[in-house]
Amino acid sequence: MEQYLLYFMAIGLVFWAQTKVKGAYTRYSQMETSSRMSGAQVARQILDDNGLSDVAVKTSKSAMLSDHYDPKNKIVFLSPKVYAETSIASVAIAAHEVGHAIQHAENYSAIVVRNAILPFAIVSGNAGWVVCFIGLAASFDLLIWIGLGMLGVIALFQLV
Repeated sequence: MEQYLLYFMAIGLVFWAQTKVKGAYTRYSQMETSSRMSGAQVARQILDDNGLSDVAVKTSKSAMLSDHYDPKNKIVFLSPKVYAETSIASVAIAAHEVGHAIQHAENYSAIVVRNAILPFAIVSGNAGWVVCFIGLAASFDLLIWIGLGMLGVIALFQLV
């Protein structure tokens, strides 16, 4: 019974968090920065100011809020809107992703842990909800707990 409560609490928490993130993005994507610099320009400036001219800034072909730093190839990928727009949201997201590049360059311990968890978080992000749902539909408690564990991996990744 407690796994059902945890499952529905997790669903509620995820929907609440997604609503907050999307709401903030929508609000601040309509406010221009005073500098009128795009996300790509701000990312490049911060990287250069921190001596990271070897890190590239590229636009990704992915959807909104899919921005990320690739430490293996030293590339900050920004979604097309974040890359090109001059909104507060675009600049903030670009600066956040560049922060990961700076952490990587400085061998910040938490980024090492984060990057180690990343493959498990990707798998868990794609399958955690499905595993929980199948467990609920089949009344298979172990599967529900496995799914909740997978969701926990995502939470740990976000926390780190």
